Amino acid sequence: VEAVVLDIEGTVISVSFVKDVLFPYVRKNVRAYLETHWEEPELRTIVAQLHTQATEDEAGPPVGDPATTPKEALVTQLEANLLWQMDADRKAAPLKALQGLVWREGYASGQLRAPLYPDVVPTLTSWKSRLLTLAIYSSGSVQAQQLLFSHTTEGDVTTLLDGYFDITTAGLKTDARSYEVISQALAVHPDKILFLTDIAAEAEAAHKAGFQVLLVVRPGNKPLTADERAAFGHITSLEEIELSHN
Repeated sequence: VEAVVLDIEGTVISVSFVKDVLFPYVRKNVRAYLETHWEEPELRTIVAQLHTQATEDEAGPPVGDPATTPKEALVTQLEANLLWQMDADRKAAPLKALQGLVWREGYASGQLRAPLYPDVVPTLTSWKSRLLTLAIYSSGSVQAQQLLFSHTTEGDVTTLLDGYFDITTAGLKTDARSYEVISQALAVHPDKILFLTDIAAEAEAAHKAGFQVLLVVRPGNKPLTADERAAFGHITSLEEIELSHN
């Protein structure tokens, strides 16, 4: 193994932190964020993307044209659309980008701190000392990933990581082609990369692309079937992984 690619939720941090802390923070603060940062270019770009997406969607609350819709009305529409997308657990890039902006404020203010599992930092530190390439692949935006790892309960651990991939830069996590993109970006052959995730469909896609795969079993994760456990092997802590480095 020359590189390890890790999922976030259910792998290095609990599902409950994402579901019970990060997502509710967005729901509570997204309207205030929109109103406060309305004129900022990065937000305006996302608003335009959300309008385009909502126009193309056959379902979901509408989002008016930013050029003609009054601010208050548009903010109300955006909030309704975003909450609808979150309820549906959509993986849309504009949604993930806006979540990242709201979380950035939460981390900066100290309201958010990411509690990594206790085995994560020691294991990544050990792998890093062995010159392994370490990367993150998550549905959340690259910015949101970097924010999380720079604001953990163990401090800023971004120096341990060499790369970040999301659905915009790599593709959907259930598509084998996404893992081919990651392999090329890391300049490591697929069979020299280990992918760690708690989701069997992602493991299947990575395996299809030639990656080595282990499923991660943590408290609160969706239970694996006997077939899934047998197909990929599983661990309950990163410390259980023995890597041969060649």
